[in-house]
Amino acid sequence: GGGGGGGGSAAGGGDRQHNLFNMLNQCRTAMGTRLLSQWIKQPLLSREQIVRRQNIVAAFYNNAALRHGTYDALKHIADIDRLTRRLVVNRASLQDLCTLYDFTCALPTLLQLLEAHSAGAATD
Repeated sequence: GGGGGGGGSAAGGGDRQHNLFNMLNQCRTAMGTRLLSQWIKQPLLSREQIVRRQNIVAAFYNNAALRHGTYDALKHIADIDRLTRRLVVNRASLQDLCTLYDFTCALPTLLQLLEAHSAGAATD
């Protein structure tokens, strides 16, 4: 998966080529694309939350290893939001359960990457 897919409808209306969503969208997963759309539609109001998000974005922007490592950890992950919805309504297939297993197997790698960055940031 990759590229964020799906066109401009995720952020709603307007010219699909020239809007804020398409300008910002470099998401690699469907989950990321939906999250970005939500962030644009429902921006943060708290200064503290805004600064926290800016710090997280800056960490990924300034650290290529963190950015690429996170991408590598997530690139084979299916759309967990949709998968969990199928689980909640008892419509999950065996393939969905295998996908969930693959996701849980990828979590330790992702956690190690984020912890390593967090430890490195604490020593800066």
